[in-house]
Amino acid sequence: MFKKTLLASVLVVSSSLFVLPAIAAVPTKPMTAEQAMQNESYVLGVNAYVWGSTLVRMEHIARQYTDMTQPISDTSYRAPLNEFGHARRLSTPHDLDMPSANRDTLYSSAVLDLSQGPMVLSVPEVNDRYYVINMFDMWHNLFQYVGTRETGQLAKQLLLVPPGWESNVDVPRELQVVEAPTSKVWLWGRTQVFEGSDDVFAHRIQDQYTLTSLQEYLDGEKVAVTPLPPRAGEEGDPLRFYEELGAYLKDNPVEERQQAMLGQLAKIGITEQGFDRSNLSVATIEAMIKAVQDGQSIVMAQQKNLRRLRLKMVGFMPLI
Repeated sequence: MFKKTLLASVLVVSSSLFVLPAIAAVPTKPMTAEQAMQNESYVLGVNAYVWGSTLVRMEHIARQYTDMTQPISDTSYRAPLNEFGHARRLSTPHDLDMPSANRDTLYSSAVLDLSQGPMVLSVPEVNDRYYVINMFDMWHNLFQYVGTRETGQLAKQLLLVPPGWESNVDVPRELQVVEAPTSKVWLWGRTQVFEGSDDVFAHRIQDQYTLTSLQEYLDGEKVAVTPLPPRAGEEGDPLRFYEELGAYLKDNPVEERQQAMLGQLAKIGITEQGFDRSNLSVATIEAMIKAVQDGQSIVMAQQKNLRRLRLKMVGFMPLI
C-alpha cells in the first residue's frame, strides 16, 4: 500500500517539478512533442528509481555482506556466499563496522545464490531463549521465517529452492521445501543473549545454524561456490542506476501485480532483458539523469520519515 501511494504521489509531484519551468516560460504555447516525451521520460525515470531502488539496494547488500576483503570484527556478520556470518558480541557506540542499537540479540546473516543449487538450512532445538531467522527475497519481501515464536522450539530443516525449481532427485521427507521468489536470498537472524557470561551459550546456538548444498546433504560431495559478480554498469555513468536495475531484473522475477509498471518502463529502455539506451534521444537521457537525482531525494526523504516512525514505535533503527 505504501509503495503504491508513493508511486502515485511521484507521478503528480515529479511531473510538476519538470513541467513547471517550461510552462512558466511560455504559458500560452502548446507543449511540443519533444517536451511531452521529455516530461514522460522524467516521470518514468523517477518511478523507475522509486520502484527499483529496493532491488538495486538489496543487490548492493548481497555484495557488501559477502565481501571478505574487508576486515572482519567480532560485531561483523559478513561471510562468503552461501555461508553464515555471526556477530559474536553486542555492538557499542564505538563500533564502526555494522553498528546497531540492538542490545539483547546477536545478529547472523547469510546471502544465498540458489541459482547454484538448492540449500538446506538447519536450525537446532532452542528452548531457553528467543531466536528467529527471517528470509527475504531481493525485493526485500519477507517470504519465510523460522524461530521460537513462529515455528516452535524443535530442530528444523528447510530446503530453499529457486523459483520454478523442479527436482530431479527424491527430496528427503525430513526437509520442508520452501520455494524462494528470487534466486538470491538474504537470511537475517537474531539470537537472544542474556546478561553476564551468556555469550558462549548464544554462540553454541549460532554455530548450529548451518547451510549445506542439497548435493552435499545427499551424497557428502562439497560444491564449489562462485562468488557474486561485481555491480553492474560503469563507475561514473550517470545512467548506471538504470543499467543496474535492468541487469538485476534478469535474475529477479517481477510479481504479476507489478508487470504494468514494468511495461511502462519499457518506454525508457528498461525490461526484464536489461536496459537498452541505444534508442533513447538526448532529451530523454537528460530527463532520466535528472530523474535519478530527484528519485534519490524522494527515497531518502521517505526512508528518513520511516526511520523516525520506526524509532518512535519500537525503539531502534532498521538496518535498511
